[in-house]
Amino acid sequence: MKNTLIALATTAAMMTSAHAASLTVVGADCDASKASVTAIALNCGSTTDRLASDNVNLGSADGSFYSLGLASDGSDVGGALLMQITPGFTGSMLVVEVTNPSKHWEAAAVYVGNSIDEVIANLTGGFSIGTLTNGKGGSEAAINSVIVPGTFTYVAFQDISRQIYGDSSVGNRTTDGFDIDALSVEAVPVPAAALLMGSGLVALGASRRKKKLG
Repeated sequence: MKNTLIALATTAAMMTSAHAASLTVVGADCDASKASVTAIALNCGSTTDRLASDNVNLGSADGSFYSLGLASDGSDVGGALLMQITPGFTGSMLVVEVTNPSKHWEAAAVYVGNSIDEVIANLTGGFSIGTLTNGKGGSEAAINSVIVPGTFTYVAFQDISRQIYGDSSVGNRTTDGFDIDALSVEAVPVPAAALLMGSGLVALGASRRKKKLG
């Protein structure tokens, strides 16, 4: 698992080095310190480290994670996590899930939008851009890649472990849903025109300083 996390961190650094992005948790159903995303009654993690949504890192997998939560009534769809990424993201999104060798079979759906209302509407309507899975558990962290169809500023993950893998009647022992450690994105690039304007302003400032000093 350690080697997997190192490989992810290296890939993440390559994806975000050109244009830095920042992540803010907007809502998390199993984190009492955040706003609720859905109105679903959930079975959340039994330990405090699984309930801290700020454990999710942008581009840096470290073994700390957040559990999305399972519907307490046995429904297929569970808890959600909603985040804002600035200045925005596009292209490929890489997500790492922490998995211990077990029969904890877990999955999550990914939703995007350019406002909170839009991403919530997509989540409610089931308009997912992809599915993440842990491959029915294993000895290493499960890494998933999702292609983002456009440019967006919000992303949400919702647990669909039972929908994908079934419940305890078929052997699924998950108790708190999909566990997210980190995600990496391709940050929206600064437009070429803006870069040229910026370099022009720097050059102009340098020219003015030179004349003043001379």
